[in-house]
Amino acid sequence: MLGPTYRSGAVLSDHSAPPEPADTEYVPTAEPGRRMPHHWLAPDRSTLDTFGEWFTLLTTDPARWRQQTAEPWPLRIEALSGEHAGVYRVSPHGGALLVRPDGHIAARWDEPPTNGSTLHHALTAITAGTPRRADGRRHRDGLSGAR
Repeated sequence: MLGPTYRSGAVLSDHSAPPEPADTEYVPTAEPGRRMPHHWLAPDRSTLDTFGEWFTLLTTDPARWRQQTAEPWPLRIEALSGEHAGVYRVSPHGGALLVRPDGHIAARWDEPPTNGSTLHHALTAITAGTPRRADGRRHRDGLSGAR
């Protein structure tokens, strides 16, 4: 089922107004709690190809976000083109989307982080502080970490 918004402690709401409901038409949106929409990042790579047993951060400024602390959670940072920034409602100067391993958007930052702990705080909040693999088992030392 496409379109419903997932609300729980595993999603950080940005308190934006949800898109107007369409009768039966799916309207892709990057609202936290929604499934990440499909878009092509490159001719042979889409947003859906970026997910796995890790969190994914899609951003227009990967270098800035790589300075963030994500330990002990596994994280991959993917470049997002400026043309997609408007679609996802993030700044082309460093905004970002944090996507959970299940493909749901966990958080959205319109602007780049103001300190080095923004990402760590978000991951702590949405995981209740417990890094786990996609199969539900807790990460052992050496199996987690930013990539």
